[in-house]
Amino acid sequence: MRTGTTPRTTDGANRGTTDDDGGTAVGSDGRTAPGSGRRAAPGSDRRAAPGSGRRATTRRALLAVVVAALAVSAVAVPASARLAAPTTDRVTPTTDGVTTVADAVTRAGDGATRAVDTHPAAVADNESTPETADGYLDAFRSLSGEPALSEYAELDVLRSRAVAALQVGTFGDRERRQMRYTLATMRSFVSAYEAAQAGDRRRSLRLADETGDAVTALRDAGATEYATLARLALERFYERQGDSLRARARNTTRTPEKIQLFEGAVQAYRDGNATGRLSSTSTNLERIAAEYRRDNRSLNASLAAVASFRASCDGRCDGAVTVAESFGVGTFSQYVAARRAVADATRARRLAAEHGLSGRVTRAEEQLAWARTALRSATLAAAGLLFGYALALGLVAALVVYRLTAWDADVAAANVGSILPREPLEVEK
Repeated sequence: MRTGTTPRTTDGANRGTTDDDGGTAVGSDGRTAPGSGRRAAPGSDRRAAPGSGRRATTRRALLAVVVAALAVSAVAVPASARLAAPTTDRVTPTTDGVTTVADAVTRAGDGATRAVDTHPAAVADNESTPETADGYLDAFRSLSGEPALSEYAELDVLRSRAVAALQVGTFGDRERRQMRYTLATMRSFVSAYEAAQAGDRRRSLRLADETGDAVTALRDAGATEYATLARLALERFYERQGDSLRARARNTTRTPEKIQLFEGAVQAYRDGNATGRLSSTSTNLERIAAEYRRDNRSLNASLAAVASFRASCDGRCDGAVTVAESFGVGTFSQYVAARRAVADATRARRLAAEHGLSGRVTRAEEQLAWARTALRSATLAAAGLLFGYALALGLVAALVVYRLTAWDADVAAANVGSILPREPLEVEK
């Protein structure tokens, strides 16, 4: 394999060339190195000067061989190193000076080839990540006095140890990688703390998860002590967030939000390894969630029953006369159905209010108002029908009684004089 150009070397008196494979050194005049005993490369249009071998003594020949060998080794080693160097995986700088990376690329730095870290926790802050020990010192010192570090002393200890390591230790690729993850961990934690202080719990927990990723990368980079300190602070942060979420869950009246807050607290306790609080909060969450599922099914069934009854009425339950005319004798079954609808709507409103479902409370109240109207109409219609039926029945009964009374009178009149004595009666004069 050849690079296309032939490197050259100088041995003082005689300049020679060698190919990239470390072949024989050939002088600039086309002859081989004195005393080498070899011919010029095949195809060359020059020949070695005749009689040159005869004029060389044995001592000079040996010296020339040694010099030639040294020249070949001096040229061949850099050539092979250049051939072994990768030519495809190169860093491509963008217009703003930020290096773009694909999967794994390399770039030169401090006289050596250094791999560009592609871990998300490190790449996310490439533009503001220092490259030198002094840059990291300034970055760590800028974090001094942060409220997050004051409240979580583990991170302040971590910052102090990182500063001390940068001041007295070496700063190679391994240290640069560790400091990169350390700074990313502290910056992400500070952002999570600030989001929590601002009341944005969701963003705070997301940033805390990113901090956990950076801590894992820090441990993988070999900074076990740093990672342990950061993990302790992160676990305390998760535990405090869990306490805050649990307190909010207890104070809220809307059950879906309560369940979400308890779920967040459970996850925070799990991430913070707070096993005792995790157990009690999980039990409470399961109980509340089970009650909500049960009541939600009952609520849906009640609202569906009222809606079904309303659909069956089809506008015919808005007045007593309309109900009586539309359903006739079925008015009484409508009355029973209306009472059931009122009970269902009342139950739905109660369950919705218990779980803080304002939208469903409004819907249940609207259904209850309609059901009560339908019940009132059905009640009046049923009462009117009962009165009518009673009046008709009374008239029929009066007619029957009248007929029976008349019949009895007729019978009595027919029987007058029809009873004769057995013996003649004597009439006194």
